[in-house]
Amino acid sequence: MLSHWFTPLDKSLALLAKNYCQLSHEDEKDFPVLTHSKLAIIGYDADFSNGIRRILYNFHNHFETIEIADIGNLKSKDTEFSIPAIKEIIDGGVIPIILGAPAHLIQKLRHRIDQKESTIFHISNRLPEYHADDQFEVLGFQRHLCGADRIANLEEVSKSSMSLAKMRAFPNIQEAVLRDTNLAHFDGNVIKLGDNPASIESNTSGLTCAESCQVMKNIGGSHRLQLLNLTNYEIIDERRQYASNLTMAEMLWYFLEGFSQKTFDHPLTNLKSIQTFVINSLDTDIEMNFIKNEKTGRWWLASENNYHACAFEEYLEASKGEIPDRLLRLLS
Repeated sequence: MLSHWFTPLDKSLALLAKNYCQLSHEDEKDFPVLTHSKLAIIGYDADFSNGIRRILYNFHNHFETIEIADIGNLKSKDTEFSIPAIKEIIDGGVIPIILGAPAHLIQKLRHRIDQKESTIFHISNRLPEYHADDQFEVLGFQRHLCGADRIANLEEVSKSSMSLAKMRAFPNIQEAVLRDTNLAHFDGNVIKLGDNPASIESNTSGLTCAESCQVMKNIGGSHRLQLLNLTNYEIIDERRQYASNLTMAEMLWYFLEGFSQKTFDHPLTNLKSIQTFVINSLDTDIEMNFIKNEKTGRWWLASENNYHACAFEEYLEASKGEIPDRLLRLLS
């Protein structure tokens, strides 16, 4: 069935990919059986994807316990052609890592899966266009690149969006937000131009390569993750493309590290070492139930049948009677 949608890797790249990925099964078919796979690498743009693969697969593999499949590149960039293939992989319980897909594909895909649980976490230096009924969070946007009206609108509809400055100022809150990532779309334009020279939309300021790797590691640790898409805006310059591909490959490596080190301490799946703290707000007449895992030191805010990842700083602020706006939005 995969052969309908995908073209397998060529022999030279497939040889490299074997350092990380399952490529074929017992009867030597061109595509792996995904039954036991946790992650599936998919190329949307073949040139962009293969450039990253050639670097990634030369890095040391620390993740042999993770079943990773590389199922090659999509035969067509047409959205309606691509979505059924990606949805089938998600429905099979495998997380697709897509390389090079545009944001609108992820938006359309969201409407084909369980929308109630699906939020797009868009990492970008600009505010993307979304429909009124979309659920999304934007992290890394820079105010001088965004209209004031767009920022004001984002603050009305978003629960956990963070500007670049806020991401840097509150790394623990950033980690908590990304710990709840569902559909992750990472635009390379959020990376500063010096670390991503092939992007025509990167700015002289932005996330560094190291910061981007940490973001990807946080996303890899999300227990809710259904999809990761990594894309970039390239110009035709071989040296610049290689430098950008190197950054992207490093980021993917740290995503895999975050995924491999995922801590199964969520209150819904692990009730061990759980401690509950109740805060009653006199100003808002709200009872807030915070959950802490004593073993890992991570925090959640409980609301009805859901748990939202939060940071100790947010709990501390709430305990002083100064409830963070983000927590109030999560409870609304």
